[in-house]
Amino acid sequence: MSNLFVKGKIPDGSKLVLSVVEGDGTGPGSFVANARLVISDGTEENWEDAQIHPGPKTSKRLKSPDNYVWRVFVGFRSKLTSTAVVNAEIRKPDGTPFGSTFSFEATGRNGDEARATIVAMTLLT
Repeated sequence: MSNLFVKGKIPDGSKLVLSVVEGDGTGPGSFVANARLVISDGTEENWEDAQIHPGPKTSKRLKSPDNYVWRVFVGFRSKLTSTAVVNAEIRKPDGTPFGSTFSFEATGRNGDEARATIVAMTLLT
C-alpha cells in the first residue's frame, strides 16, 4: 500500500475529500493528524486534526491551471500499536467520484509518525 496518491487531468471545479480515521481495534485519541496544502500559485493552507480526523474535509474547488499537494501527517500517541487510515478521493463538479480512491493504512505507537502525499493536477485550459 503506497503512501502516494497522484491524480492528473482533474476536471476544473472538482474537490478533494480527505479523512483520517481509526483502523480496526484503534481507540479514540490514539493519534493526531493534520494536512498541509500547497497550491502551485503559492497559496498554503493547514488542515487541523479536528477538520480531517475523522473528517471528512472537502477542499475548495480545484481550478486550472493550478496543481495541489497535500502532505498528511499522523502522529501516534498510544502505548499500544494503533492504526490510522488516510482516505482521499476526488469528486467531480457533479459530485460523482473521479477515478479511483486512495486509502493508506499506517501503524505506530507513541512517538511514531507516518506521512502520506496527495497530488492533484488539474486540466490545463
